[in-house]
Amino acid sequence: MSDRYPRPRHRLMLLYLLLLAAVAGAMCALHICSLESGQPDVRAGGEASQGDTLDVALVYGPASYFMYADTLGGYNYDLLRLISVSEGVPMKFWPVGSLREALRQLRSGRYDMLAALPVDAGYKDKFMYSEPIYLDRQVLVQLRDEHGGVRATSALDLAGDTVHIEQDSPIAARLANLSHEIGDTIYVVEHPDLSAELLVLKVQSGGLRYAVVNEQIAAPLVAKFPELDISSPISFTQFQSIVVAPGDSVLLHRLNGWLGRHLASPGVTELRSRYNLDN
Repeated sequence: MSDRYPRPRHRLMLLYLLLLAAVAGAMCALHICSLESGQPDVRAGGEASQGDTLDVALVYGPASYFMYADTLGGYNYDLLRLISVSEGVPMKFWPVGSLREALRQLRSGRYDMLAALPVDAGYKDKFMYSEPIYLDRQVLVQLRDEHGGVRATSALDLAGDTVHIEQDSPIAARLANLSHEIGDTIYVVEHPDLSAELLVLKVQSGGLRYAVVNEQIAAPLVAKFPELDISSPISFTQFQSIVVAPGDSVLLHRLNGWLGRHLASPGVTELRSRYNLDN
């Protein structure tokens, strides 16, 4: 049979990429998605807020922020929205296309917080971490072959091969340590313009052999594309925390107070169950 027509899974993949591109375009074109009076806003573009309003960066993805039709969701978004309403703290949420851009804007003072980032020793001199808000780990994303097998079954199988990650991700440090542990080079390509979710989709389409992302990002895509494999962890389970700019200890203290009052509440317990974060 000719290959000029896409196979069914490739047609599904193409549709998924087109929908994701449409969502990204909508995010960039969005002026304001207003919620109920007194509730947080989601914005794209424009100037930083003034006064007591906190600007929160969210990288698009299932564990952070997503838009489906006219519904907004994501654990990080819903958690902070709950805190905003309960504590009477005005927040504006800014969807950001890449982790690199979010971190750059956090350092520059454009955003007050980024939700969320793995707790990593190499980043503690660059940012200030809140109390952990959930657990996650980094996994290797690859395609299964026609028999259900995978090319890499352990870190040793990555020796001399190339792995793809988001630019400025703490995952780079973990892969460097892993390379040292196995006594061989693991080549790492950092992508400034691809989110973790898009990296997973590039693996699914055959554009990349390996990517490493957080499991909470990859798992919903594996449910849609069962030919993807994420059974090989690259890290131990790690705390995921909200980060604030270096030196903003006042905001960090306030944030930890809010988290202390809400993380064990029924509302957040329900959120954790909804997003399968009951580790």
